[in-house]
Amino acid sequence: MDQRLLKAARSGDINVIKQLSDPEGSILSGTTPQGNTALHMAARFGHENLVQEIMKRQPSLVLKSNLKGETPVHVAARGGHWRIVLLFRDSGSNGVYIARVRDNYGNTPLHCAVRNDHYLVVWRLADKDRESLLLVNHTGESPLSIAIDLKLAVTAEAIIGLNWSTFEYRGPNGQTPLHCAVIRRDLRKALVPNSLDYYIACFFCSYLIPMV
Repeated sequence: MDQRLLKAARSGDINVIKQLSDPEGSILSGTTPQGNTALHMAARFGHENLVQEIMKRQPSLVLKSNLKGETPVHVAARGGHWRIVLLFRDSGSNGVYIARVRDNYGNTPLHCAVRNDHYLVVWRLADKDRESLLLVNHTGESPLSIAIDLKLAVTAEAIIGLNWSTFEYRGPNGQTPLHCAVIRRDLRKALVPNSLDYYIACFFCSYLIPMV
């Protein structure tokens, strides 16, 4: 990657991007040794205006992967930059559901957002594709199982609110997120607000467990 471009992507300098960009946008295709494009870098640092400028010149970069298989969507989701995530989501991306794009470890942008407790990003990503919350990575983790494992109550609540069937996911050990939460004695905080919702959840999981 051109060092001037890299510096501009880190700082958010749109003018440099305009000066360097050629009609074909080929300079924007340059990458760092880690495979990151200027769009990866702009998304990482939360430069919304710069992201828009790069997307306008080379929209295909939205789905460009680095050496870890991460797209700029993964990077923005991990950083909690929900406005940039919205730009990516609403860009069309050639019909690809961006919430379903996976890195080399099977993680979707939703996994990245949940792991860093960015519940607003989860909402923005999954609102138009709620089935994406059911996807698991290569180690069998779903977004909800990660939220419960990390005791992220608000994020877990957001996931359940978007897609109730996330309760039905069973991990490698055969446990549902509900079972995991009971085991951790965090059910009230991590999943449901009262005992009525708890027993409804148990019913749907076909495993009635007394409140701990």
